Amino acid sequence: MFELPVCTDLFLSSAITLGDSAVALAGIEYVLLFLCVGIGIGCAAGLFIKRKFSGEELGSILIRSENSEFLLLRYSKNGNLSFVSKGIYSILGVKSTDIVEGNTSLIEFVHEADRPLFAKAEELRSEMRDEVLQFQYRLRRPDGRWHWMHERQEPVRSRRGRVIAYESLLIDFSERLRFEEKQRRLLEIQRMITSVVDAFGDSDSLVEESTSCLEFVAHYLRLHSATLLSIGGPEHESEIISLVGNSDQLSPPVPIGQADCEWWVGELSVGEHLELHAECLDRIPSAQRAEYERCQSGSVFIFPVTTEMGLSHVLILESEDPTRQWEPEEIAGIRSAAEAVSRRIERLITERERAQFSEKRANIERSEVVSHFINGIIHDFNNLIFAVSGKLSLMSKKTSDPKTGKSLEEVRGLVSDAGGILKRLIRAGRLGLDDVTSIDPWSEMSHIMRTAQRLLPRRISFNFTLEELQEPCQSTIKAVPQTLQQLVLNLVVNARDAIGKDGQIRVEGRSSADDEWFVVTVHDDGPGIPLELREEAMRPYSSTKNNESSLGLGLSICRRVVSDAKGKFELGVSPLGGLMATAKFPLVNGAEHVVLEAKTAHASISGTFFLIEDIPEIRTVLTRELELAGAKVVSRPDAIDAEEVLREYKSEIVCMIFDIDLPRRTGIECLTSLRENGIDIPCLLITGGASQPPNIEHSGLLRKPFTPGQMLDAIQRLVK
Repeated sequence: MFELPVCTDLFLSSAITLGDSAVALAGIEYVLLFLCVGIGIGCAAGLFIKRKFSGEELGSILIRSENSEFLLLRYSKNGNLSFVSKGIYSILGVKSTDIVEGNTSLIEFVHEADRPLFAKAEELRSEMRDEVLQFQYRLRRPDGRWHWMHERQEPVRSRRGRVIAYESLLIDFSERLRFEEKQRRLLEIQRMITSVVDAFGDSDSLVEESTSCLEFVAHYLRLHSATLLSIGGPEHESEIISLVGNSDQLSPPVPIGQADCEWWVGELSVGEHLELHAECLDRIPSAQRAEYERCQSGSVFIFPVTTEMGLSHVLILESEDPTRQWEPEEIAGIRSAAEAVSRRIERLITERERAQFSEKRANIERSEVVSHFINGIIHDFNNLIFAVSGKLSLMSKKTSDPKTGKSLEEVRGLVSDAGGILKRLIRAGRLGLDDVTSIDPWSEMSHIMRTAQRLLPRRISFNFTLEELQEPCQSTIKAVPQTLQQLVLNLVVNARDAIGKDGQIRVEGRSSADDEWFVVTVHDDGPGIPLELREEAMRPYSSTKNNESSLGLGLSICRRVVSDAKGKFELGVSPLGGLMATAKFPLVNGAEHVVLEAKTAHASISGTFFLIEDIPEIRTVLTRELELAGAKVVSRPDAIDAEEVLREYKSEIVCMIFDIDLPRRTGIECLTSLRENGIDIPCLLITGGASQPPNIEHSGLLRKPFTPGQMLDAIQRLVK
């Protein structure tokens, strides 16, 4: 066997080893190769997945979405829409497929003012520019409202970076805009309310303040005109308080005739408004519909302004937009403005009533001063008449000369007439004298007519008719002495003021057909009083005259005095064309009263009388008359020591006669003190004034001047 040398063995061993290593290296290369291929495939798959889900698949999700707040539009190379999100139907009411297929065009729903933006976007797409475009526009809803859309248009690029299409993302931000607009309108309305409230206080004139108020309302509500109208009552026409607007020559958007205002009052319930526009004119009565022509061109809003007395004014607001829908916030703002106007009107009414009350109070205070002054004169004059009449009576009893006695009686008669004139003066002014008595109405009416005629100017014709009874003075009426005088003079003055200029007044006095009533009727040819206002006219301080100085007491006084006499008072229409006022008083038979007076006029008296009178002449006359009637008299000029006199003559005194108006202690104070101490001796109070004393037990009242027979009659009634 051939043997290799050692070196050859080493070489072969090395070769074998190297051969194994080469095989191993070849296996590694294949592993590395497969690994690189796998990595490449993975990278390609990753790029594919990234490409697929980063753009196209995300766009597909938006396209398939039905959300109307986010929409996706995709345009192809030729500029046509290839994809539209399904949510477009919620906005336009059109399916996305109809837009893609060309059955309808998106630009048809775009506002005309925003269409130039669409043209710019189309130009960008036609030139395949690599630019991003953002713009806003409005899309019309099926109900006519608009959606504000924000669009961001971006190019779609190929792998090589070329623009191959466009995608647009649309965001609907209408709700946000509406919220911001609502907040802005609320802020504006708050400013309007603040301005309106501040406007009332800058002036004392309702016209100026209302004009300023309406200017703010017209500005903030974007109105063509705003009117404040006063709603007149049945007797007064409506009046425009203020009218503002955009035109120099304005007229109310609706008629303001009385018929229209009455219809408004019927339509405007408290706090509710009335809206008139072209679509609701059928609410207006056909007879008035032709006059509401301006409602055709704009929406008219009529809002009530109410006070405590009800509807007094209306706000008439005219918008330039005939389709305007008044928002709740705007209506709330108008209501606040109307309430501000209402509060201002109520303040004016309160101020006017306060001024009228102050004037009436001043008149009453002046009347009280005059009343006190006249009462003092009446007191002194009555005392004078009584003293003179008493002296004449005593002189006539002492004289034996018939001629002298006749002359004294004539003078006494004249003095008595003077006393009668004074009593009539007191009755005319109602200065007390509230004691009910029997009145001969025929005689009383004859005297009253002389006074009534003096109250009338020559331009007014005055006629008086009095139907006499067959047996005069046998029938009387029971009333306070001034009743007929107050009634007739108030009615005559009321008729005179109502006539104003030339006219005629007729007064009639008669008994009813059954002789149960005495009827007084006053006619005039003035404007009269409507049936619905007659009851109100007879209430105190209610006047139908336009004269602010009128207190509105005339008819109320007439009704009161007639009612006090158990009579009836009513108003009607006179044959002369004006007012007819009728008063009826129940008649009573006065024969018994006359006979009783005749029997007691010369009655005699006896016993001791306690007389207190501060005027010496009157005290002397009374003392002499009582002594002539058979009485014993204890007299004092003052009531200070009345208790001492009574203790001295207590068992003898049968009657007391006290003058009410004593200087240091009045007769009322003295008598009240005696009654409190248990002394109940009858007392006749006498006075020359017109005051009415309180009711005190076992007492009577006699006013000066009176005759001796009247005094004895009063004493007889007290001591029996």
